[in-house]
Amino acid sequence: MSALPFPVILPPGYGVHLLPRGWHLDKDLEDLFGHLLIWEPPRADSIYVLSADVADGIGQDRSCCDITRLGTVQEPEEQVAQFISPFIDPIDFAHVVDVMGRLYKGSDSQPALCAVETNNHGIATQSELMRHLGYSNFYVWQYEDARPDRSPLTTRVGFQTNRYTRPLILARYVKRVKGFDPVTGVPDYRINSPFTMQELRTFRTLETLGEAEADPTNPDAHDDAIFSGAIGIYVCHTLQREATGETVADRRHRLSDQRRREGLVSTEQASARDFRNLDYTLEEMRAGAFFEEEGL
Repeated sequence: MSALPFPVILPPGYGVHLLPRGWHLDKDLEDLFGHLLIWEPPRADSIYVLSADVADGIGQDRSCCDITRLGTVQEPEEQVAQFISPFIDPIDFAHVVDVMGRLYKGSDSQPALCAVETNNHGIATQSELMRHLGYSNFYVWQYEDARPDRSPLTTRVGFQTNRYTRPLILARYVKRVKGFDPVTGVPDYRINSPFTMQELRTFRTLETLGEAEADPTNPDAHDDAIFSGAIGIYVCHTLQREATGETVADRRHRLSDQRRREGLVSTEQASARDFRNLDYTLEEMRAGAFFEEEGL
């Protein structure tokens, strides 16, 4: 285990490896398979979302788990930890997910809110988490097209990526990847993983955003980290909208625009020559003293 610039305590027995922030790659990214990459240690004042895209562990697709720190007005959503491997099977992957979720307990003292994609192999991972490992803080599946007077919550946990939800999570993900606060320059979502950045370079679509995928002409292209991150961003935004009716990024943009407009008003008022910034009273202004002095 590498020496870390901050204290990190991992539950023993799962064999994950930690590398320090700022660790420089001098070999292929594949050397990081099976390592728990941490860019920010758990913070007691934050809320965390765990999202996972699960593969079958036979070396084709990759199982990926991301930890996303929920954003605030002061700082954006950030990818703070990731585990990725094409060789871990869905059951063993559940043990890694369990470690990561319990490590990143939030300010509510709960393990990270867990959203596992349950389309295929993920149902085995989620079942192991629930039935064997006792993990209990799961994202509850919601209907986006529920009537306004009905609860969108279902009785199911996990996340289903299908032809209805795929465009939704990708739209939110792309908006946050591209977005930044125009005043402060702060990004709406900070990506730290070299795997995610590599996948974004080969993420393609011939038609719509909802059909985007790893470049099918490139045998080395993958999109597992992208979809893991996209699920995490979707869950973050769902939590924020439930709490305040808007995402933190949208609130940050709105407040920045409000401050900008207030600044323009203040500048205009400071440059205006009237009773508010001259020695004349309003009555003297009305009597014409200002105009006499100005030669008007």
